Amino acid sequence: MRCVPPQVCAGIVLAVTLLPLCIHAAPLRLQLMRCASSITDIPELSTQTLQERTAYGLTQALELDQGKAVLVSAGESEGAELLVAGNLGRNGTKFRLVYILQTKQAPKLRTQLAYEFATPRLSDRGVTVMAQEIIAEGVKLEEARKARAA
Repeated sequence: MRCVPPQVCAGIVLAVTLLPLCIHAAPLRLQLMRCASSITDIPELSTQTLQERTAYGLTQALELDQGKAVLVSAGESEGAELLVAGNLGRNGTKFRLVYILQTKQAPKLRTQLAYEFATPRLSDRGVTVMAQEIIAEGVKLEEARKARAA
């Protein structure tokens, strides 16, 4: 039987101890599914523009809050843990944007974030702030899902 040096034993113990922490520290993998807009008379609020502006906001928010989440495309093999969808419509004289967040794994949890605004424009700052809230709420939702699963 060979004697294992103390440094190797310490390294193994440290790796085994930190492994569970690394699993919990992994960033949330989120995927932007689809965005829909019922507004057809304002080009700045079309479905395509809403999809592009939401993706831009998520990209900017992920750069600001590095390590919290990662945006994955639909074709990635590992897949996402959180799905994000958006829906834009009118609410009287204001516009109402609702983002629906849903965990992909069981137990499936779902929540929504709603925003109302009067101007028919989605500014860079506005979509970034909304995306930061989406990420924060998504992290909470995934933690709640993991707690329920355990």
